[in-house]
Amino acid sequence: MQGSDDEDVRQKCANQMYRNLINRCDNKETCRVLVQDSLCHSAPVPEIKFIENVRYTCKVSLSNIPEIDSCLTRAISLHGKQAMSLSGTSITSKCSLQNDFYGKFQVDRMQIDLTSHFKVAIPDYKYRRPKFVPEELFGVVGVYLEIHKVNVTGHRIDIGKQVLKAESSEPITDYAANNVTTRLRQELYNGESLCLSIHVSAGGYLVSENIENQQRQRISYEKTHNSKKLCFIHDAKPPSFCRVKGSCAEEPLHLASRLTKSRYLEISFPDWYDPYPEHGTKFLASGIDSYELSIYEVTDNTPDILMRDNSLKAGPYKATKDQRSINIVLPEKNPMLYAILLEVKDKADNVRHARRFVLYDNSSVITINDRIPFRVDSASNNTKWQINHGSICYSWKNRFLKSEYVNNNPLRPIKTDSYKLIQGIYDQTYGILPVTGTTNINGLTEFFYSLLRNKHNVLSGKVENFTSQSLCLITPMQDGDTFEFHLQSSRYNEEQSLNDSVQVHIDRSVPEISDIWLVRKAHKQLYVHNSADLSSMYLEFKAIDVHSGVREIKWSFGTNENKTVLIQKALGVKETNKSDSCVNTTSCYCPIVGACASTTFVAELKKLKSLNRHNGNHNRRYFFTVTATNNAFLVAYDHIDILVDESPPEVGVVLEGPVGSSDIDYTSINEFTVHWHGFIDHESGIKVL
Repeated sequence: MQGSDDEDVRQKCANQMYRNLINRCDNKETCRVLVQDSLCHSAPVPEIKFIENVRYTCKVSLSNIPEIDSCLTRAISLHGKQAMSLSGTSITSKCSLQNDFYGKFQVDRMQIDLTSHFKVAIPDYKYRRPKFVPEELFGVVGVYLEIHKVNVTGHRIDIGKQVLKAESSEPITDYAANNVTTRLRQELYNGESLCLSIHVSAGGYLVSENIENQQRQRISYEKTHNSKKLCFIHDAKPPSFCRVKGSCAEEPLHLASRLTKSRYLEISFPDWYDPYPEHGTKFLASGIDSYELSIYEVTDNTPDILMRDNSLKAGPYKATKDQRSINIVLPEKNPMLYAILLEVKDKADNVRHARRFVLYDNSSVITINDRIPFRVDSASNNTKWQINHGSICYSWKNRFLKSEYVNNNPLRPIKTDSYKLIQGIYDQTYGILPVTGTTNINGLTEFFYSLLRNKHNVLSGKVENFTSQSLCLITPMQDGDTFEFHLQSSRYNEEQSLNDSVQVHIDRSVPEISDIWLVRKAHKQLYVHNSADLSSMYLEFKAIDVHSGVREIKWSFGTNENKTVLIQKALGVKETNKSDSCVNTTSCYCPIVGACASTTFVAELKKLKSLNRHNGNHNRRYFFTVTATNNAFLVAYDHIDILVDESPPEVGVVLEGPVGSSDIDYTSINEFTVHWHGFIDHESGIKVL
């Protein structure tokens, strides 16, 4: 029975308080009334506020506000492209997780999925509901949208308002409206925003019944409000790299190696940012969203131009906005030039691309084409001898090569990427493997040389105009010098290189020919032959070249009158490789370059008999010509004239005594003077008496 008594007490309490409220509402005290019967227990209750200057009117206010449960908002372009207010990777429409969002398109309409609710907890009044409050109703009473535009500096321009639920309508506990569409015709510039403000009002009422006369009146609660603003921010600028604004000197895409023998490669892409408009704040830029690396082959476009193949060979390798490097693995095919394409995307789907190239080659080698000589162009007759003291000129056209590059050269110019989306610092316009191509000869890009004079280095350096595959050098020199030219070919200072060398000797002087004469019975220096039999002649001469050595001797013999050659022959040069065996320098010499050789040569005319040309004529002159060629192919000529004289001299008279005196037959002193006359030889003259 105790419970029943307590109930009666609470009921009376509530009834009495209600009567006091109605009858005494004109005072300025704060009065409370509970729909539930907890008034006498000081539990949380809705408030009834005294409205000043309005007698006999009281309103009830609520302590809680309506909840906006979901507010997924979409901005949609004329062509159906969308951007949504979802935060990060969230897939929920929960309104607390929705944020301002970005896009690069012009908005045709905005669309929202909206749900809201408002509830007041009403206990079960099976035994306790006051009779004077027969009913109550709480819920969402009003919903409307405000649309406005905000420029870069923050100035707001109101566009319109769209009422979704009029406040004159009945409260509803749960409100839902899907695909609410607002059409817009506003052009946005970079950094400008279209904002949608969601406003939700909640309220309700209770019905008060006068227990004495059963009259009823509706008492409304003051409304509570909640709102949420979501903005679509127009971001039309793609991501950029710090070098654009001069804040760094790095590359937008850095490869650990541009020429590699390994498939494993680290690629970094630091200091990218998303630019915001001038006079705006950084929040007007959507921010970097992701990085993506893709690998393509670079193949032939034309015989002279390469292009990036559109077939993806590796990747894509994806990185978050916080990553700054990725380790990639190149395809196995090599030698191959690969394009590394970086795509940097911001949250508005603006994309910036950068590309760099890497040459993967662990198989090609530098070789020498032995069919093409290493030439000394300044040497005479394609020899190793230069016959002047001017420049020494070398050439090696197509002698050095990377054979794999001859028909598929990866160093050719590379075509601009499609639609010219990659330009400036974002493309490889300088450095190793630029799009303009790498100057090369058969895959080789560098040549270094050194020049030795008589085994001592005199010049060295890099061949500047290496595409000519030739080089001329000026250095002091003299006859007998030997210059050795060493050439090293390589590609971008790689470890792999190939050396080759060639020698050239200097000699600008002709051989020396001397001591040409007839030899007869140990008598030398004869120039008259005493017989009409020409085949009995025996001639001797010397020929030397102290710099390059004598290479060849030729002689000819003939009549002097009409220059008829009766016989001509060549003589071999007797060489010895041992300079110590050349003791007698009168018969042997050793040139500066080359083997030691004899100095004396003999020409016999016995062959004239077999040619039936051996019969000469008395008192006729014949010539003997010697031609000596040295190893530098310089030629010397010399000759003598030979007289055939078969007759002896005519006998004259010898007289004693001085010239002009009579012949003296006797003398008393042991000295006397003689003189003579009448001795004569009309052909060859008198040599001795």
